[in-house]
Amino acid sequence: PKCLNEDYSWLLFRKIAFAATGGECRHSELEDIGKEIVEKCKGLPLAIKAVGGVMLCKPPHYHEWRRISDHFREELAENDNSVMASLQLSYDELPPYLKSCLLCYSIFPEDCVVDKDQLVHWWIGESFMPVRNHRLSTEVGEDCFSELTNRCLIEVVDKAYNGRIQTCKIHDMVRDLVIRIAEDDAFSIPSDANCRHLGISSDMSARNLAADQRLRALLTTTKIGEVNKIGSKLAKSFCRCCHL
Repeated sequence: PKCLNEDYSWLLFRKIAFAATGGECRHSELEDIGKEIVEKCKGLPLAIKAVGGVMLCKPPHYHEWRRISDHFREELAENDNSVMASLQLSYDELPPYLKSCLLCYSIFPEDCVVDKDQLVHWWIGESFMPVRNHRLSTEVGEDCFSELTNRCLIEVVDKAYNGRIQTCKIHDMVRDLVIRIAEDDAFSIPSDANCRHLGISSDMSARNLAADQRLRALLTTTKIGEVNKIGSKLAKSFCRCCHL
């Protein structure tokens, strides 16, 4: 996409970072730091949105904003790519439970549109989310989903007539980051025999699946016709892996 000029960059950042106040910066001491952060994004909308989402979730305190700005500078020093540095910053600043929720996207194919409820039920099934008294698990899952969309890490695709989100996806560059981290953490590595999460694909080997002793989740990520061809043998192998 076309890079934004200085004014439009600051406008986009304000719209996200100060969404709670309608895009208005009400703390004058934060404006200079905010513009300093925006300058590091080099007019790239995705970078601005990602770092703006980080600031939205931080308290409006000078020392906290300064810490984030310094962290962003360190990320840029390691990787001279404003978008990837901002996405890495956004991931680093997530609480642990949201990191696990986001890494779930690593098993889905590129440009895959995912059912939001499928994601939330997966998070619930693996107890990724914090336990909150007097609240349903689905409500906590919805909160986690909102936190990731507020940070611009997940994009909404379709909504129902009542405004309820039905499907979602992630940007290709977010996916690149998620896949790299998931592989480093052995969260999902399709070619590895010891990954913890897999998506069903037509080229999967039942033998390799049966040898995976760490498998926790097996999800459908392909078309129904392809799943039917391999589903039976994979299901049997999956049961053996889980000692069912």
